[in-house]
Amino acid sequence: MALKDYCPGQAVPPYKLKESHFVVKNRVDFGAVNLAAADTAKAIEIAAGWHVKKVWWKIYTPEGAADTVSVGDSANATSWNAAEAMNQAIGTVGESQGGVDAYATPGGKYYAAADYILLTPNAALTALVIDVVAEVVIPF
Repeated sequence: MALKDYCPGQAVPPYKLKESHFVVKNRVDFGAVNLAAADTAKAIEIAAGWHVKKVWWKIYTPEGAADTVSVGDSANATSWNAAEAMNQAIGTVGESQGGVDAYATPGGKYYAAADYILLTPNAALTALVIDVVAEVVIPF
């Protein structure tokens, strides 16, 4: 499995934003740069010391067939959502759900070390255009 970077040049806000609450958004265009079924996409860079409260995604161009994408991180590929359908209508919004997804249940995840929000497909992605958004709190 290769890890492909779909967030090059993403500016991680400076750490001086201590005690801040903000969102980070990245548009991932798999039509421009395809992703093989065996690969995983880096969608959002997470800095050490961030607490991610929730993750959302919005479909701008759906993928064909019954392709799904799991949303997670390096510790758990399905922690934010497992097997979300990517052939849904344009404008469909999905989110991590409390009581369902591993990290949403306890109110998010504190990242002591830098990581990424990752997208892992069940099949190759060749058309999907999706925004991925993370709600972040820097508690200390």
